[in-house]
Amino acid sequence: MKQDNNFLKLKSGKEIYAHKGIIGLGKKLNIFEGYDGCIGVDESYKGGYTSRHALTQSQAKEVCEIMIKRWSKLLKKVETRIEKENIKQK
Repeated sequence: MKQDNNFLKLKSGKEIYAHKGIIGLGKKLNIFEGYDGCIGVDESYKGGYTSRHALTQSQAKEVCEIMIKRWSKLLKKVETRIEKENIKQK
């Protein structure tokens, strides 16, 4: 995976537009690029994406793994800050 400011390049070579590097996840588990576009994962979402935006299941899995790593890093950072705040309050 390689990321520049607006594109995420997967191992398969597929490039996903991701405004400012942002990938979002909707409540119906739809993947969105950083502004307002949908990145299709399967045919269940009819949000107007074209086939060039659709991901294979393997590509969707890679995006999930990337985002899990990012969220996990943020979680660790937040937990560390909470611990520091708790120590200061004692």
